[in-house]
Amino acid sequence: MFENLTEKLNSTFKHLKGHGKLSEKNIDYVVNLISKLRHSIFAFLIDNSEGHGNKLDIGAVKDLFGRVKGIKIILAGGIDVSNIEKILRTIKPFGIDVSSSLESSKGVKDPKKIVEFMNKVNSIKNSGV
Repeated sequence: MFENLTEKLNSTFKHLKGHGKLSEKNIDYVVNLISKLRHSIFAFLIDNSEGHGNKLDIGAVKDLFGRVKGIKIILAGGIDVSNIEKILRTIKPFGIDVSSSLESSKGVKDPKKIVEFMNKVNSIKNSGV
């Protein structure tokens, strides 16, 4: 059972290598790959930042979501208090992954930033998103 899963994952990772950053240039490739793997993977993570705080290409992400309906997608990369509302209201991802935007310095989480971010998310959630 797990041997087959390992083979599938190894094959998947080979296909993904070098295609991690979603852009208008590679969106067809990403849509095709997600369509092929949709029944093998619980959710897909789209992270253009890789821990560097780079912003998502919102246009490419919206295009992706429009083309792969019903797929669970988690967004990461440059998500912070200034753009979380737009992301949650317009894209409505399955989940979000925030890390570096909640740090006061590299690897050090800032409790004030975490509270501010969570208050913003809760406010958006309570407004009906």
